[in-house]
Amino acid sequence: MYVEKIRKHPMARALRICKITASILEETIKTYVKDEHEEKIPVLKMIQTSMADLYHRAVTLKDIMKAQDKKGIFNIRVVKGESYIGGGAYPGIGLGTYMLSVKSGYSPSKVEKLFRTYIVPVIARVHEDEVLLDLRTVFEQEFTIIKQAFQRVIKEMPRVKYERN
Repeated sequence: MYVEKIRKHPMARALRICKITASILEETIKTYVKDEHEEKIPVLKMIQTSMADLYHRAVTLKDIMKAQDKKGIFNIRVVKGESYIGGGAYPGIGLGTYMLSVKSGYSPSKVEKLFRTYIVPVIARVHEDEVLLDLRTVFEQEFTIIKQAFQRVIKEMPRVKYERN
């Protein structure tokens, strides 16, 4: 009864979902039915990552980046912080995380822009005079991308003068 009313309603055509959306929704539902959602949905995996795992990632990435900075231009250290999940069911809810703080005598906004405009964008945030990489949103298989983006930052930095935000 209601299905026919909905089908005949003038907005039905405008609001129907396309085959791609239906397929994505179907695959998402399947991961929940098979109880694989915690492993296969990246956001859930990020939310559930333990602080110990985040710290291990942070130390590993710090060592990789320090090895690239042969001139010691950057002060790279592991710091505690908060990740914010976003809207929906968790607006403004913070989760503890570990981040890499990347500081130098160069403009933090320029360093962040070089990361963000790399071939594969590396998303960081600027806080005061440091660039922060949140390890809750970085998987270990992405370390190579960050290493390459950091090599670009190192290469480009002598051309950029310091500008306070």
